[in-house]
Amino acid sequence: MPDITSTDLDFAGQEGRSIVQRIEQLEAELRGRGLVVKKGSAEYYLQAQFDGDRRKVWELGRDGLTGVEATLRLVKTFQLTSMQSQEGLRHFSLVNTVIADTCPKRLPCPTTKYRTSDGSCNNLRHPEWGKAFHTYARVLPPRYADGINEARLSYDGGPLPSAREVSQRAFASENRPSRKVTVAFALWAQFLAYDLSLTGVTIAGNGDAILCCHKEIKNNPRLLHPACMPVHILDDDPYFRKYGRSCMHFLRSIAAPRSDCTFGKLKWSIAGGEDMLPTNKSLPCASKDAPCFASGDKRSNQNALLTLIHGVMLREHNRLADRLSSLNPGWSDEILFREARRLLCAQLQHITYTEFLPLLLGNKVMSSYGLSPKLSGYSFDYKADLNAAVINSFATAANRFGHTLVQDDIEMYSSQGARHDESTLQKFDPSLLHSKGSFDALIRGTLRQPAQTFDSHVSNQLKNQLFNDSGYGLDIIALNIQRGRDHGLPGYNEWREYCGLPRLRNFKELESIMDTAVARNFSRLYGNVDDVDLYPAGIAENPLPDAILGPTFACIVAEQFRRLKLGDRFWYENGGMESSFSEAQLQEIRKVTLSRLFCDNTHVEAIQLVAFVKQAGWNPTENCRDGKIQRMNLASWKNEPVWT
Repeated sequence: MPDITSTDLDFAGQEGRSIVQRIEQLEAELRGRGLVVKKGSAEYYLQAQFDGDRRKVWELGRDGLTGVEATLRLVKTFQLTSMQSQEGLRHFSLVNTVIADTCPKRLPCPTTKYRTSDGSCNNLRHPEWGKAFHTYARVLPPRYADGINEARLSYDGGPLPSAREVSQRAFASENRPSRKVTVAFALWAQFLAYDLSLTGVTIAGNGDAILCCHKEIKNNPRLLHPACMPVHILDDDPYFRKYGRSCMHFLRSIAAPRSDCTFGKLKWSIAGGEDMLPTNKSLPCASKDAPCFASGDKRSNQNALLTLIHGVMLREHNRLADRLSSLNPGWSDEILFREARRLLCAQLQHITYTEFLPLLLGNKVMSSYGLSPKLSGYSFDYKADLNAAVINSFATAANRFGHTLVQDDIEMYSSQGARHDESTLQKFDPSLLHSKGSFDALIRGTLRQPAQTFDSHVSNQLKNQLFNDSGYGLDIIALNIQRGRDHGLPGYNEWREYCGLPRLRNFKELESIMDTAVARNFSRLYGNVDDVDLYPAGIAENPLPDAILGPTFACIVAEQFRRLKLGDRFWYENGGMESSFSEAQLQEIRKVTLSRLFCDNTHVEAIQLVAFVKQAGWNPTENCRDGKIQRMNLASWKNEPVWT
């Protein structure tokens, strides 16, 4: 490394801050010209997914971008190599520089039996691990063209194929229902995906959603916001050409400040007469007649099924709180909330690891990664040195496997088993749930309707009409591919190597692990087998013998859930912790199934034993009241020690 002084660091920091200020001036000009996202457009609803604490997101993005621009200044000034910029600059701290105020603040961690709401202080040595508004973890170094933040290029130095072209040529839109899993499985996959990750995207300092595709911007490239990384649409695109579209909106993720504060690469109510989530008229909602529902995640309104599963969890939380209150009448409302939440979190972990993951990953992968919960007793496997944060490749690629499982339409069934209605998954319009009886009818539909098969066939609703506006929408597959490039994800071949699989030497070898037609399409799209993106190849892989996923995605997903299990101080099976359940309580938690949650929180009278799998001889439909679908006994929570 060259000799970089504190003066050099200050100069780079000042330059980084100046660049951010110039971007803010551009944002003001764009607003003045009316070049902002139009309310009600597909771009508007895409942005609405990421609306959390807008001010906090903007501040984090500004601080992270300042550090990135300062790093780029150092790279340019000292002509650093990619290795020097990625590894050498990590030894230079922002502390005591002019941009020290962009460093994340560390807070003390109190001793408690309850999780924090933002995930902080789960790990007492590293309070930021797994925290909301924090960086994703990485298991492979990022692949940026400049070593810092410029999107990956092909191995010959040219651009990668358009993400839309990859989606259009390699992914079909055919109806291929699963022979095994239900819509409930696909719904749980999306529920988990949203619970585990939300990637913040860049917003303007004034709160505007940034516009990337517009005729005026195309004619005057100076007006293109630096955070824009639009997806190019080819002239011969069979769907978008009839609308004259040549550009698909895409904003880069915010640049999160590095937790170690060093220079370096980019890191990335009542409704229908039933208890339901409270409504909030201020939320972005497509329906003019019925407001959207408020939950901890604005994406819960993305479609009626997501709102449905959030509603089930609300009901279960309140059911637990009522029962705990009757057992412990002296508990305050705050203690009831915390204890019910603690128990609900344990239930969700148990359902995920005993019912969902075995279907997704198969028994061999479950065993290899030690994912299966114990049948009795405590676990003492907690690892304080394991970062349980969400892995970048999981959040931006493998965790999005569920998009291939989505049905175009959702079925509804009466209590007599008659299919009486069908609804399209509308953008941010869960108004269906305001109708009496719709909640139970949708639950029955999730249990009876098969999900789509996991493969390179994707619902037309997602591939061409995502957040449909004026006849056309966006393409979720193209956006997923673009997000992987935005985050510097290495190509598919590097992930195979990471997972212990043989590296592919040519496209012919690709044909042996996926559908031949898809492999040949990849060979026409990419110049080198090492160029192939992780997401489309991971989706196209042949599944493992007893699993839904193929080997590469199974590896990434399994590693993520291994970390979430072993690196979680509050894991429900842990013994010897302030948060530990008693052994009697733990045995009751082990009775929980998704079918039981549906039984306890709806008017559905009969459900198959395993809600994620279609009814079969080994998976019969049982009456919710006859005891075959086990029920927790909360008697062992009487006089439970609490923390105030």
